[in-house]
This record gives sequence, C-alpha cells and structure tokens, in this order.
Amino acid sequence: MILFPYRKLGTLLRLPLNNNNMSLCSFTSATQGVHSKKFRHSKINVRRWHMLSSFNQPRRVPVSVTNRENIYRAHASTEASPATDTEPVHKYETIPGPAPKPVLGNRFIFSKYGEFPLHRFWDSVFKMRSRHGDVVKIAAVKPGLDMVWLFNPEHIRMLYKAEDQCPIRPPFDLLQAYRRSRPEVFTSAGLVNGNGPEWKRLRKAIPSLLKFQTIASYRERQALVAHDLATAIKSHSSHNNTAISKDPSCNLVPSKSTRTKSTSFKSSQVLPENQTFCQRIAHDIPDVMQLLFRYTLEAVGVVALGRFQGCLTQNNTGAAEIITANENFLTSLGESIFALPLHTIFATPNYRRLRDAHDHINRVVEASFLDLESAFQESPSKLEREQPFVWSLMTNSQLSRQDRLLILIEVFMGGIDATASTLAFCLYFLARSPHWQEELHREVRGLNLTSDSLQDLPVLRGVLKESYRLRPSPSGVARILQRDVVVGGYEIKRGVLVQAIPFLASRAPTQFADPDVFNPGRWIRRDLQTKDGERDLLSQSFIMEDETSREADPDASSDAATAGNHPGFRETGLGQVLRLNMMPAAPIAIRFIERH
Repeated sequence: MILFPYRKLGTLLRLPLNNNNMSLCSFTSATQGVHSKKFRHSKINVRRWHMLSSFNQPRRVPVSVTNRENIYRAHASTEASPATDTEPVHKYETIPGPAPKPVLGNRFIFSKYGEFPLHRFWDSVFKMRSRHGDVVKIAAVKPGLDMVWLFNPEHIRMLYKAEDQCPIRPPFDLLQAYRRSRPEVFTSAGLVNGNGPEWKRLRKAIPSLLKFQTIASYRERQALVAHDLATAIKSHSSHNNTAISKDPSCNLVPSKSTRTKSTSFKSSQVLPENQTFCQRIAHDIPDVMQLLFRYTLEAVGVVALGRFQGCLTQNNTGAAEIITANENFLTSLGESIFALPLHTIFATPNYRRLRDAHDHINRVVEASFLDLESAFQESPSKLEREQPFVWSLMTNSQLSRQDRLLILIEVFMGGIDATASTLAFCLYFLARSPHWQEELHREVRGLNLTSDSLQDLPVLRGVLKESYRLRPSPSGVARILQRDVVVGGYEIKRGVLVQAIPFLASRAPTQFADPDVFNPGRWIRRDLQTKDGERDLLSQSFIMEDETSREADPDASSDAATAGNHPGFRETGLGQVLRLNMMPAAPIAIRFIERH
C-alpha cells in the first residue's frame, strides 16, 4: 500500500491504526490559512537554531550569521564544565542579560510587543541565548523579582542537585486567587500551584498511578478508546486515494498513465516492476489536534472519572465544552505569568475566563466523583479491580475528601492538552519519515493491545523520544532558589527565580548528531531486522514519498537521502507556540487511507 503527498496540501503520512485495517497519511502545512501571516517566522527563524554549537561560557553570536558549519567548528572544542576552586566566581550582578528599563524593569520584555514575545517562545529562547550566552539574567521581571535562564545541560544538572526534597516553584497568582475564592472545593493549593511539605503530601498519592499493575488494569478500556478513535476517523468524509502498491489485490486503476487530482506523479513516470497504481478509501481530517483532544479527553476520563464519556462520537457537545474550558484555562494561566496583578483589584477578563473554565471542569469531575464515592461504599473490592487509582485515593488516610477531588481535577486537566500535542507531533514526524513509518508498522502490526507485552517496542519508544526531543510539550522547569549557588561561574542568589530550558540542548550538534533530523534510531540499541520465527510483517509493506522539499526543484534530492543509515527528514517546517504548554503553530491535517 502506498501513499504520496499533494503539492498543495503538504506532506502525506501513512500509519497503521491498531487492528482496524487502516493506514494513515497526513498533509501538513505550517503556512496555510489564518496561521500563515502570524507564524511565517517559524520557517525563517529556524535557521537560527543551527547556531548552537556547544554549551560553553557566555559568548555573543551574531544572529545574522548564516554559515552555521563555521560556527560549529569555531566552538566545537569548548566544553561546559562546573566551576572548580581554581576558576573565578563572578558576582551575581555581572550575569549578562537584557538591561532593565527605568521604573518598568523587564516586566514587558515578554509581552506581545516586547523584544522576546512569550508566545513565540522558541524564537525568543534562541535569540536570548545567542545574545547573552548560557546563563542569562532578566532583572526586575516583576517588582523585586529577578529571573535567570539556564541553557547548559550541565548547569541544569547542578540546579537540580542543589535543590531540597521539596522544591519551591513560582505559583500562578491567578490560579491561587481563584482557588482561595472556592474554599468549599479547594483547601489546598494543589499539585500545580503547591510548594513545600503540602506539595509533597499530595505528590505521594500520585505514584500509584504509575505502578505496572495499575496501568495493566486499564489496558482493555484504553484499547476500546483507541478503537473508538479509529471509528471516528472512518466517520470523516471519504474519497478514493490513488497510490502505488506492490499488493496485487488492490483495486487497480485502468492505466498506468492515469492522472487524477489526488496524485503528484507524472503521467510519463515508469513504475518499477511489480508495482502498480491502486485506489484506497481515504479520510481527511483538516486539524488532527481537535480529534486528539477528544481522544485524550476520553482516555484520561477512564482513569480520573472512572467512566467512558463518548467523546469520540459525533456531535458530543459535552466533550467540546470541556476541551474549550481546558484551552481557556491554560491560555489564561499563560497570559497571567508576566501580566500586571490587576485581578487583585477587580475581576479582570482574564480572571473571569479562568474562573468560568475551572468552574465548568470542577462540575464535570465532581459529578463523577460522587458516583465513585458511592461505588466505593457499596463494594471497595470491586472499585479496586475496576478503578485502582481512584481506590488508592479513597483508601489513603492522609487525604481529605477535598484532597481527593483536587487530585482528580488536576489529573483530568493535565492529561488532555500535553498528551494531544505530543501525539500530533508524532504523527507529523512519521508523515515525513517513510523509513521509520515502515519500521514502526513492522513492530506493531498484529499487536494485541489488551494482552501482548508493550515493553519490547524499541521503535515506538524511539519515535516518542525523538518526537519529544524535537518538539517538547513543556517550555522549561522553574525553581526559586532556596540557597545561594554557583552555576556556570556565576553566583546566583537565594530567592532568584531560575528557569531551566533543557530543550535547547536537544538541538545542539555537540549533543546530537544531525540534531534537526528526525531519527528514532539514535535511541534504539538493537537490530531491527526481522528474525526467523517472528511473525511475518512484510506482506503489507508500503511506500510513502514526500515531495514537499522538491517543489522548488523537482530534481533535488530529498533530506532523507542525506540522513545516513537512519533515513529521516530535516525538521524545519512546523513550529510551536506557547499556550502554557508548547503547541503546534498551525493546524496539522491528516489523511487516513484504509489498507483493505
């Protein structure tokens, strides 16, 4: 089975969907629709990412430099290392960074019209490091508060090493104000906003969710959710898709010279022997994120709410309302980080948006929580079998009723946004990498999600890690120092807000070979060739081509040809924007093609 890209629609992808005999292809355009003008910078500024050479002592690199290979060589011999007794320790005041403005400081430096807009976080981070080095101080980001950014992996390790068992993180003032206004629901700041012993007390209730037995008990229901996802895909508009295949059972097109709008092959093209055109049923989804929001909402509801919600059925207004509420909640939090604290004076529009969103999700979770409490009273053993995570909360004597409800609310909200964006980028990267798409198909074909072991899936693990390396969901890790520390040769004072930004290292040539190439093979440590005795996975092999990079020059070689022994593609297209989590900068359109 084959599929190929459409020039106007971008990149095509094909991927098996469990046992539903479907394949998937995607076309992605980061410059289509309403997003084009707003995010066109993502294709231009991506060249700045290549300026990362090594993480050494602070230096200035001109942003206008385009010969990135010379930059690599110029700094390749410099390695970052922690300060020793013989190295000078510079005073805190000497840490480089943007100069604060009189009275205003750097409060508006991350605003929409500032020099480093927060919503364009990727570009702002690379620009900041290019100008100021591995350790950057943003003075007076709030009244009486400085912030230091760390980019060097070694410096970040030193930060973690210096923190106590109960780290102090900067709270979201907007969320804190809201939860204080709802004492009947919230008696604690929670996991998201809490610190110190109170955070640690609640955090101890979460590991039960990560136990193997707990995960295994949800496998059958999660497999049903995956089946519902495939059914939802089939419900989208369908049409015939022309492709190339080695499968003799496909529905053949009358002539090899047949040319339709759905093929990008030239009519004069001569196909290799034993290949021919065929047609399959295809289903187009213009924005896969919206579908994945429904999928993750259904999946996390099985765990946090203890029930199926039917989120993947058509016209489910309840699911749409929850997704909208969750988006409004995260957007409000993101916009409040460096905003003026006007919500302490009156209910600002941003505060009202967060309040309404949180109230809606509270009502949804509390309604299910009442049912779970009744089920626990009727039969604790049955609840333990069917809902082990909820059961662990109910039997935890250290938790109050409000604590249990709070944990379920935060688990429910936290499982929607970041999971959907991670899955969307996985599909996007596989769309551009036919080699790894085929390897993943070989590995998971015939897998029984309810009974087979999921431990020995190196390709799937590599795809997830590589996708997360290139397009992570979190923007960084924030800590308020509890003691003075020396990092990167600079003294950083107690009480300073430190933001560790590890994803910058994932694009550095000194950390990863061909850092912009999607190559799951860098995470795999065993041979992927099919061995004797293993199930036959080659009978449904497929071909996928990506001609996006050839539009300017049809005869140009593809990036995959230059990716060495692990063919991949150079990720320079779809960017990310910050909405508390890092999200795709443009809609990702997916085309699913049925295999049979």
